[in-house]
Amino acid sequence: MDHYENKQLESQVQDVYPVLYAIIAGENDLAGRLEAFRQGGKARRSLAQRVGPGSFSREEYAHISSLLQSEFLPDLATTKMMMAICSNSLTTAAAAAAAAAAGPMRREGDVTRDYSDQMRLHFVTDVLLPEAVTRLTMRQHNTGYEEAEQRILDCKRDDSTDTWWVDDILAARESFLEGRDR
Repeated sequence: MDHYENKQLESQVQDVYPVLYAIIAGENDLAGRLEAFRQGGKARRSLAQRVGPGSFSREEYAHISSLLQSEFLPDLATTKMMMAICSNSLTTAAAAAAAAAAGPMRREGDVTRDYSDQMRLHFVTDVLLPEAVTRLTMRQHNTGYEEAEQRILDCKRDDSTDTWWVDDILAARESFLEGRDR
């Protein structure tokens, strides 16, 4: 998976970024995921059940997730890399501060700017990822928003021979534990 590459899919995901940035700014939430995430508790836990690959393969789905994390959480990856390198010119604290300043989810007007790193990761996987998959499904099948959402849920239910249910349980558990902490 580390070497999976799909330039066409990457381009399609990049086309969805403006919609995702609008969600981060609290301006666009057709599916109600942002509101459910903000409510926390049971509403946030239910988001984990609404995440699915749709008609994308596991590799494509993981690639989409990776692209979103790279775009919306670069400060997390950068911080880890900087700390591993331990540059002589920057202290670890300075490296972490520089990386945090670079992240798009820390800007003014961002609904997630006060969230912990773990909560921001959950936000990307529970809110932005399903929105991106929905938008990509709309484009792929030339359908409306509601139909694309339904296709994703139906695909998830019909995929009984796969192990997506394990991912659902783990995501629901994480969301539950995170919701209790807040």
